[in-house]
Amino acid sequence: MLGNEWRDLSKTSSLGISFAEEDGEVIYNKNDIMIEHYPGSGKINVDRIPPKQKTSSIFASSLRDSLPVGTKFKKDDILYEYDAYLDGIPSSGYNTWTAYCPFFGFNHEDADLERLFITIKLFFEACRQKRRPVKRS
Repeated sequence: MLGNEWRDLSKTSSLGISFAEEDGEVIYNKNDIMIEHYPGSGKINVDRIPPKQKTSSIFASSLRDSLPVGTKFKKDDILYEYDAYLDGIPSSGYNTWTAYCPFFGFNHEDADLERLFITIKLFFEACRQKRRPVKRS
């Protein structure tokens, strides 16, 4: 298991969501480019965020939300997310990967069941949480 909270799962994803490395500010967000400035380290980060992003095979994910220019953010705030996430919570069935190692008779079927239980738990947790309005572009 990667962790027991949805945020642990979201932070390990390399596709569809980005969390702030430290406190900073969005200095540009236009034409599929987002630039963040981190004053603490003096670092500037450039992210490519197209409206549609290929996920696998013939499938694509749409950009759901991104921070506008001038927005100050804290460490671990969400900078942008695609429709595989909603407020940082993986949508049902997306990005719930499990790794397994044969141990005392457990095998890949147990990993599949664990993935299913995580997905169901995250879905119901997302339903209980208060939602912020989603900005559509």
